[in-house]
Amino acid sequence: MAIVRTFKIFPCVCFLTLVLGVVVQAQTFTTLVNFDGTHGAVPMASLIQGVDGALYGTTFYGGHNACSGQKGCGTVFRVTTRGSLGIFGLKSQQGTNPATPLLLGTDGNFYGTTSTGGAYGYGTIFKISTAGVTTLHDFCADQNGCADGSAPNGLVQGFDGNFYGTTANGANAACTAGCGTVFKITPSGGFSTLYQFSGLDGDHPMGRLVQNQDGSFYGATLQGGQWGAGSIFDITVAGALTNLHTFEESDGAFPYGGVILVSDGNFYGTTYSGGPNGDGTIFRMSPSGQFATLHYFSAGFSLAYSELVEGTDHSLYGTTYYGGDQSCGHGAGCGAIYRLSLDGTLSILHNFEVSDGKYPITGVVQATNGIFYGTVPGGGGNNDGTIYSLSVGLGPFVTFVRNAAKPGSLAGILGQGLTGTSAVSFNGMSSNFKVVSDTLIEATVPSGATTGYVTVTTPNGTLTSNKEFVVLK
Repeated sequence: MAIVRTFKIFPCVCFLTLVLGVVVQAQTFTTLVNFDGTHGAVPMASLIQGVDGALYGTTFYGGHNACSGQKGCGTVFRVTTRGSLGIFGLKSQQGTNPATPLLLGTDGNFYGTTSTGGAYGYGTIFKISTAGVTTLHDFCADQNGCADGSAPNGLVQGFDGNFYGTTANGANAACTAGCGTVFKITPSGGFSTLYQFSGLDGDHPMGRLVQNQDGSFYGATLQGGQWGAGSIFDITVAGALTNLHTFEESDGAFPYGGVILVSDGNFYGTTYSGGPNGDGTIFRMSPSGQFATLHYFSAGFSLAYSELVEGTDHSLYGTTYYGGDQSCGHGAGCGAIYRLSLDGTLSILHNFEVSDGKYPITGVVQATNGIFYGTVPGGGGNNDGTIYSLSVGLGPFVTFVRNAAKPGSLAGILGQGLTGTSAVSFNGMSSNFKVVSDTLIEATVPSGATTGYVTVTTPNGTLTSNKEFVVLK
């Protein structure tokens, strides 16, 4: 199976604001936006919250800039929690068909990747700032085997301030379209390849990397390894890679969504195939590689492409491509949203219909109002995909632009209702802080602070962070 990806504050960037969906009050599940092509089509990536409290994402197609043989080059969009949408259409030279989540950097800019386009047609890394869109790297610059990779996945900002990621294709020709790479890029665009996969150690990495407190990055390859069904690896910032688990079909196959690090210190993820039913699995793995399967999907709810997310209730949330409503013209259904407790108990929260979206491949994100938000690439009023919200009764919290910094450094804290904040504490230690806006606080990591949760005392009560803040030495 060749992996050739065929789907998958902007203060001064002008957006066209258009409400494309109707918010239905007093509903657990709400369709916020129906994409219509011109304003974006086929969202293929999860959302991210910005410093202004709005959500940001990308669409694979759509926009005002035509690309040869395509329905638009793709867009970057901003959507409020009420469903007001603004877009920025990409141009071919900036990169086309974005299929990965955006990243909010500690400098306040957004960073992202495109799967195609750019100078050589194999994807780009871009930055969006007050100056507009800047291309930081064009993949396949050598035009001879793409030693730097092609079809990049999403980015993560490391503890050192640099960005790290993987490419699904390129480099080693032992795999069709190339086995893929791991790379580092500085905020100014200095690019280096850290590792080239060979197939035996895994090939075609997918999903985003995640950095553990020890500084190593963890990720997954879609294929390769001993049995050809994918692998989980860790890699140091110097490029030393260790294979921690190789999938064998019986415990899952093809971990498309990568892995996430959960508050219990373990990594969790999904496979869209394998297991006793052949319909995919949910798994847990310790940092040392101890592996366990928590759930086997069946034909009723199957093909878990999306990455998981941990909610503030410490349950895991995700989506399945198939399942639920049978009105999609496919006997397997339109897909579903599920919740999994860490003991392995799974419950279905929503069954998609054609009218509210079909075939989700992206996961959900929990905004600081406690509500989950997500995208679906198909269905909706125009069959161009949707943006939705799902409330399960969880309350508001605070989170971080990046949850790691040294004492004395500034940390960006995201939330809502932050005006009038009277105290900020890092694991019980008081911090100096500045309320920048109702949705953003800049706090100084206090000397002597230790890794732990952050609390913010507001006029309406105390908010706790959804994850630990890592105090670096």
